[in-house]
Amino acid sequence: MKLKECIKFNAGLNSKLLKERLGEQGQAYTTKEFQQDMELVFDRYNQDNFEEKRVYAGDIVFSLVLNQAIMVSEENAGRLISQQMVKLAIDPEQIDPWYLLYALNESDRIKNQRPAEERRTLITNLKNYELVLPELEQQKKIGEVYYQLLENLATAQRYAQKMKVTAVSFLNQVEKGGQTID
Repeated sequence: MKLKECIKFNAGLNSKLLKERLGEQGQAYTTKEFQQDMELVFDRYNQDNFEEKRVYAGDIVFSLVLNQAIMVSEENAGRLISQQMVKLAIDPEQIDPWYLLYALNESDRIKNQRPAEERRTLITNLKNYELVLPELEQQKKIGEVYYQLLENLATAQRYAQKMKVTAVSFLNQVEKGGQTID
């Protein structure tokens, strides 16, 4: 099944329109917020469908630049997406959102459909990716494992960052002569 057969694609606004709309309605959802959402672990899918170019917690957004998808967090809800992003509207009775995230981000079947020379995903290519949909219960199991993986990776990244801060602080003290390495 092609993605366009089961997902509604909503590409973001071009830069000029985005700037015009931001003046009256809030902040943009950019690559920075996308990456923040990749680092955050948040509650289960809760799709709200108000404005097509605005994202809400639980929406799935695909970055055409980063070639990855993520679920929008509460922290970044209400932002407008740029033309580098595509909001994917799904039917949760047909597709588990966490399974879709796994498939778009990790599945070899999807990765093998991307042209090797394509650094940035074209929306027409994204719409034509073939997606294998197991039974919904199996999707949910795969999605849950993927969610747990992301949660564990986020925990490990936070721990690694704390270790780095501690080690660099100690090394700075050694350099200043306040500590020694035995």
